[in-house]
Amino acid sequence: MKFLGIQDPNKMWSIADLVLLTSDSEGMPLTLIEGQIAGIPGIATNVGSVEEILIHGKTGLLAKPELEDLAQQIEKLTEDSKLREELARNARRRAEKIFSIGYMTTRHIDLYQEVLEETTV
Repeated sequence: MKFLGIQDPNKMWSIADLVLLTSDSEGMPLTLIEGQIAGIPGIATNVGSVEEILIHGKTGLLAKPELEDLAQQIEKLTEDSKLREELARNARRRAEKIFSIGYMTTRHIDLYQEVLEETTV
């Protein structure tokens, strides 16, 4: 096993074929968002908030947190280059729209304003 240490994310994403997230428990995995912005298709176990980021069959593939299902999804994506390209395209388009800095900043400001309005009433 070789540990690479801290790497330039752009270089790492440029050599990646897919994003694989195999967590048993997950919050909001930034790795999936980063991969989608880089145009890398993803496969992830359907746990936590993963399905808010990765839409099965549209922007990636979701698997049950079981080895057999995960292996099936990996095989499906590695063997179908057209599917990989379609998922990558859709993932990048969606990520640039709803996970961009501008969009996320606006949504956070809106949320803070909403909370402030509720507490000052």
